[in-house]
Amino acid sequence: MKTCLAVLNSKFMHTSLALRDIRAYARKKNIPLELAEYTINAESDNIVASLAEKQADLYGFSCYVFNIDKTMAVIRSLQDAMSTISFDSPVCILTRWRPSTR
Repeated sequence: MKTCLAVLNSKFMHTSLALRDIRAYARKKNIPLELAEYTINAESDNIVASLAEKQADLYGFSCYVFNIDKTMAVIRSLQDAMSTISFDSPVCILTRWRPSTR
């Protein structure tokens, strides 16, 4: 299974330690996964196109208060044509946000 973990950082100089920690754990278990990092200033269409090129079976997103709106917009666009998307974030739990069912 091809897995891609994505995050929209506030700046390129701010990388996601959480995703790197998950990747380190996955490597110990011989689970391949790819990281995709963007900034909240990037165009949503470009982010979606980049993620779609990865053709992952599973996309996971790291959600924070500062990136939740843009992340959800990217997810909605990606959801139209892509694979399973997972949510695990205090922000998602607090807002009870769920992707639309079609």
